[in-house]
Amino acid sequence: MTTRDSTGLSGAGPISTDLISTDLISTVPVPVDPVPAGPTPAGPIPPSLAEAAASVPVAPVRGSSTDALPGHRAAGAVQAGQAGAEQMGTGQMGAGQPELASLAALARTLHLQGDERLAGVAEQYLALALRLDDDAAQAEGLSYLSGLEQRQGLYLQATEHLRQEALMRARLGDWAGQVECLSNLGTLHATLGDHAEALTTLFQCLQLSVQYAEVSAESRAACLVNIGHTYLALRQYPQALEYLVPGLEMAAQEGDTDTQLSALSELGLVYKAQKQFPLAISTLSLGLELAQATNAQELIDLTDNLGQVYSDMGDFARARELFGESLRQSLVQEDLQGRVNAQLSLGRLSFLQGQSAGAHVLLSAALEAALAPRHAAVGAGGVPGALPGLRERERPGSGLSVPAGLSEIGRTAVQ
Repeated sequence: MTTRDSTGLSGAGPISTDLISTDLISTVPVPVDPVPAGPTPAGPIPPSLAEAAASVPVAPVRGSSTDALPGHRAAGAVQAGQAGAEQMGTGQMGAGQPELASLAALARTLHLQGDERLAGVAEQYLALALRLDDDAAQAEGLSYLSGLEQRQGLYLQATEHLRQEALMRARLGDWAGQVECLSNLGTLHATLGDHAEALTTLFQCLQLSVQYAEVSAESRAACLVNIGHTYLALRQYPQALEYLVPGLEMAAQEGDTDTQLSALSELGLVYKAQKQFPLAISTLSLGLELAQATNAQELIDLTDNLGQVYSDMGDFARARELFGESLRQSLVQEDLQGRVNAQLSLGRLSFLQGQSAGAHVLLSAALEAALAPRHAAVGAGGVPGALPGLRERERPGSGLSVPAGLSEIGRTAVQ
């Protein structure tokens, strides 16, 4: 999890607090339970991986690289798993429990290392947990799978696993974990274009975050920002501000840097859409300062979004400079989706400047890169994910659907 910044956002002068709705939380809809689906059957543990498990501690580590979407699900995602691990460590293991403990330890190690072999191990862990009727272990296994799938752009698979995990968290009485699952699940629905389902899920998340004292203010702030993002995607800008502003303020009070950066990025896009360019620039610049101070990956998105503002203002030279910097950062950090977005932005800018041939090359490269995870998933017999155009914390202004991408490329081809 990203290091907290206790300084907050005291310098966020341009952001008005008059837009905060005092009855915001009292009007949320009644929640709807998520629908479970079955896990993948287990197979034998590869010998090379099984040997590595013996020296790994069983206790999971809080905070991890699976913060794939707003909601900081890494901490909540392992809470139930920790309870299961503590039970496994009591010495009262039944049949299958030693193997479950080994798989749990190995999965956590691969997860922390960012090892792609995590997928196979997590599936085995999940299948064994299902056979042993261990809800805590099932929740942990589902968390690993959904986090990995989100990073790979396999959003349909991640959605199903998050549904299952949310149900497991509810059965365990892990309300904080359930809220974090629902926050991620709602954002995935928005990424997939199902905004009605996204809002239903996110309002359920918000209601639970108010209802249960154990749910942190950070999780509530992330939920507010995710609702704001969804309204932004729907181009309902007043509603987006109604949730983004209090979400930003709550995240700042809690020192939650990740959610602050997400809120600032999306607020900048709202102001851009409303043609409030000075406010958009000051908001995104504030986000850039915070991202640079914390070395956050959100720097890539904020740079790209600021370039979009300058492009809309007609300052194409400055826009190209910012898009180029975003592309450079994405290549250094090996951020595929950041690279796709930067190529899209550069392609659109080239098209606006009448450089049709260059625009076609850039847009085609972006679409090819974006489709790569889908092709890989289909080739492996998996379910293709949504087109990556939205990184961990969403990119509402830059996501490109396959039909839209083909349409833009077609337009450049005939110029």
